Amino acid sequence: MHNDMEDQVSGIETKIHNATLQDRLQYYPIVKKMVHGIKAQGQQVPLRLSRLNAALERDAFEDRFDNMPV
Repeated sequence: MHNDMEDQVSGIETKIHNATLQDRLQYYPIVKKMVHGIKAQGQQVPLRLSRLNAALERDAFEDRFDNMPV
């Protein structure tokens, strides 16, 4: 991972770690776009970024069901 990318991931991880669920969900589109951009360049997504994306994806999925009327 390039230094700029590492810095971005570290910054987002720190913000997510200290955030509420709703605040974390705001970072999901950013992280998802980063992952997509890396894949589009034909590069392998770093494990750290892939795990962060997966965690945010789970949070987003669970949030959809938490807000679903019964």
